[in-house]
Amino acid sequence: LNTNCFVVNINGRLILIDTGVGSILAPMVGHLKQNLTAAGISPEDIDTVLLTHIHPDHTNGMINADGTKAFPNAEVVVNYTEYNFWMDETNMSQNADEIEKGNFMLAKAALTPYESSIRTFSNDESEPVHGIKAIEAPGHTPGHTAYLIESNGDKLLIWGDIIHNATLQLLRPDEKVAMDYNPVQAVTTRKRILDLAANERLLVSGMHLDFPGFRHIKKEGNHYVQVLERWKTEL
Repeated sequence: LNTNCFVVNINGRLILIDTGVGSILAPMVGHLKQNLTAAGISPEDIDTVLLTHIHPDHTNGMINADGTKAFPNAEVVVNYTEYNFWMDETNMSQNADEIEKGNFMLAKAALTPYESSIRTFSNDESEPVHGIKAIEAPGHTPGHTAYLIESNGDKLLIWGDIIHNATLQLLRPDEKVAMDYNPVQAVTTRKRILDLAANERLLVSGMHLDFPGFRHIKKEGNHYVQVLERWKTEL
C-alpha cells in the first residue's frame, strides 16, 4: 500500500498535502524527509501542511521521532469537522476499538506541537489555501477532503483516500475498507468523486495509488477503469 504526499508550489509558497506515516512504521516507510531533500526542499521550506484527513498514515509525518515539529515554519490547514472529531476526548473514550483509540492518540501527538498554528476551514470555504479548491468527501473520516488544483488550464484532483486498492475498488466501487468511519457514506462519496473525475476528464492522484501515482478515470457501465499517466520529470 503506497502512501503518497504531494508538494504544490503556488507563487513560491510550498504547500505539502499530507505527510505520510512518519517514524511509526520505520524503516519500511516514512521516507518523506529524504524524498523532499532529494527534490531540493528542506523541512523549513514548507509554508503550509494541508491535510486530507487525520489518520496517522497522513499526519504522523508532521512530527519527528522525538515528537517535535518536522516542519517548523508550517501552518497546518484542515477541515473543521475533521479536526473537531479527532480532538474530541469523548469520541476517543466512547470508541471500543483499540486500533481506533490508538489513532486518536497518534492524532493528538501529531497535531499538538502545531496547536498555535492550526487553521480550520468550514465546508463552505471553497479555497482553504489560495489556489487549491476543497471538495467535501466524507465517509472515510467525518471531514475527509479532496483537493482540486488548476494551473494554466490543467487540473489535478488529489482525492486522499477515496481509493485504497485501485484494482479492486474501481472494478467493484461498492467494496468497503475496514478503516472507513462510515462505510456506506464512503461508497457514495467514492462514486461521486469517481464520476467527477471521469466526467471532467481530470488528472487524479491519491495517497494510496501505485507509482507513478497519476492517472485518468473512465466509467464503463457500473465500474471504472484507470488510464495511467506516463511518468515525466522536468529538468
